[in-house]
Amino acid sequence: MDRGGKKRSSVDHAKGHVKNPASDKDIENKLASLNNGLLPPSRIARLLDVCWRLEELDDVRKLVFVMRV
Repeated sequence: MDRGGKKRSSVDHAKGHVKNPASDKDIENKLASLNNGLLPPSRIARLLDVCWRLEELDDVRKLVFVMRV
């Protein structure tokens, strides 16, 4: 490409769209990147564990507890 040239691209379906679903690893990486140091890595791991088993939770307070800063 020449200096000053332009490059253009497009995506029909963004990551996370039903036609371009995000993988579990994509979701885990996004949570870690948006965390901004609020939760230590061990808490992020626990939060992810609870989230992946959300349908099995008998009490939503378990989720709220691991989300506390």
